[in-house]
Amino acid sequence: MTGPLDRIQWGFSSLGAPELSLQELSALRRQFDLDFLELRAVRGTIVLPDYFRAHPEDSFVQPGEVRVLSTDLRLIDATEEDMAAFMRYVDLAEKWATPYLRVFGGGQWGDEISSGLLQRAVKTVDRCRSFMVERGATCKMLLETHSGFSSAKFCRRLNDLLDQPLGILWDSHHTWKLAGEPLETSWQEIGPWVGHVHYKDSIAASGTKDGYRYVLPGSGEFPTQGLLQLLARVRYQGGVSLEWEKLWHPDLADASEALVQFQQLRPLK
Repeated sequence: MTGPLDRIQWGFSSLGAPELSLQELSALRRQFDLDFLELRAVRGTIVLPDYFRAHPEDSFVQPGEVRVLSTDLRLIDATEEDMAAFMRYVDLAEKWATPYLRVFGGGQWGDEISSGLLQRAVKTVDRCRSFMVERGATCKMLLETHSGFSSAKFCRRLNDLLDQPLGILWDSHHTWKLAGEPLETSWQEIGPWVGHVHYKDSIAASGTKDGYRYVLPGSGEFPTQGLLQLLARVRYQGGVSLEWEKLWHPDLADASEALVQFQQLRPLK
């Protein structure tokens, strides 16, 4: 018997095991019966094109196994050099039949995203898309709800200015925790464009830099069941990845422990 959540592809971000090679990450994916990898870090580096150029023996995956490549492109302040670096990720994505490249809007959460900054972002998107067309690339950019664009409303403002809206990588924790948006509100703003979802859980923690700390999936204050119910109700058919941020928070438990908890939240195949 199938249900609404069976349409979802499930995976995890390599942020959770940044010390592993691509082949080891692929083995971990299979161990937990997940559909895909999201690549942000491999063997301790986040400069992935450089790593795979230096380690071609570690660059073999099944076509489409890497669903998202996470780039550092920031739309509102991207330079020509930044866009050239982004195109190296495009080449990797095409090699692996990876459908999506994550990009940031840029800025800092809490700072104003002015109309001028939005126009800069539009120009960056247009230029990158032109370069991708010239290469014959089929992968697409996903704008993450992150940094200055942690509110779904700001992502929508940018998309309203584009001839062809960007797909959205909905970091559901950012819109909920940073922007204070109920999940339903965020979905109403960006739902039609969401192609990928980040999931993580946390609890409030005074005295910490962010005012919260991450905890194992399903054990914190994030409305986990609310997210799953929303995705089921709208019959979401994209990807959901566990973003266990061990690269940035090395005190977190090992990825395998987090993946055990994550496995219990999703439907069995």
